Amino acid sequence: MKKILIGVFAFLLLAVGLIIIFLPATTHIERTIMIDAPPAVAYASTVDLREFHKWSPWTGRDPNANYEFSDPSSGVNASMSWSGNEQVGEGKMTITKAFENEGIELDLDFGSQGGATSAWLFEQNGLGTKATWAFDTGHGFNPIARVFGAFFMDGMIGPDYEKGLQNLKDHCEAKQTDIASDEDAATP
Repeated sequence: MKKILIGVFAFLLLAVGLIIIFLPATTHIERTIMIDAPPAVAYASTVDLREFHKWSPWTGRDPNANYEFSDPSSGVNASMSWSGNEQVGEGKMTITKAFENEGIELDLDFGSQGGATSAWLFEQNGLGTKATWAFDTGHGFNPIARVFGAFFMDGMIGPDYEKGLQNLKDHCEAKQTDIASDEDAATP
């Protein structure tokens, strides 16, 4: 009986190991929203990290968090560092690529928790913009990270991205309304 239990345990351990090995070595999370403003407004609200900070889903989670912005705070090599409570954490994001009115790419550094990349893509859709926010991270051969990435990461990050997209939508549409009002006021 003891040999049978050891054999079953060894088989289960091997099966779990094989399953983990075949889990994806990367995780991709993506959310999309339609914004009633042109891509230029959405781009300007993401390529300047001080603007990002205004609508970020994490900004209000720790009123005492510390944020530092590079000078300039916009464009390639612009960065923002943060340090806050456990909901905000600490890290740094740096814009690595910027494609005017089309999108940006960022490197994310979460210190001891590792790194990732993020991207914003903007597509003209009628008079509005289809905005996509994506997140990618690698797990290498770390079995715990692979399990976490495959089964839990989307549920943790996805809702924040959805909230951030809604915040961005509200921010951009308010800016577009202000632009339209200014243009109407300037017309004789």
